[in-house]
Amino acid sequence: MCTEYAPGYINVEGAIFKTQILITGRMSPGENIWLKSLTDSGTKNDLNYIISRTTELNQKYRDEADNVIDLFASANSELMQIINKEEKAMGKAIDKWYAERHKEEIEEKDKLIAELIKKNKQIAEENASLKKQLGISV
Repeated sequence: MCTEYAPGYINVEGAIFKTQILITGRMSPGENIWLKSLTDSGTKNDLNYIISRTTELNQKYRDEADNVIDLFASANSELMQIINKEEKAMGKAIDKWYAERHKEEIEEKDKLIAELIKKNKQIAEENASLKKQLGISV
């Protein structure tokens, strides 16, 4: 027995495991966009809509939406390249989203790079000092 509890959402009862059928053609465009974003047929408008909607979500759902955006970008890599080349405003929105999503990771890498630069400078100074002590011209 099947029950459609909302347009496009059908529960299949009596199956061995819980089953749900999604008919995207019956869903509203707003609901369908999240499923469509998991395919390779995304558009610039789809991406704009998804990004704009993620700011309205609480943190739990924002993390899940971020994963959907990652999947969208992977599945629609050609579109993402076009957007980055042709759509400066969209590219900036994507960059902003990426920076917010990966802020802590970026900060950690920046700290690591600063530490490595400092260590490299110390090693270079020690190397120059040793060469001087050994009488090797620098």
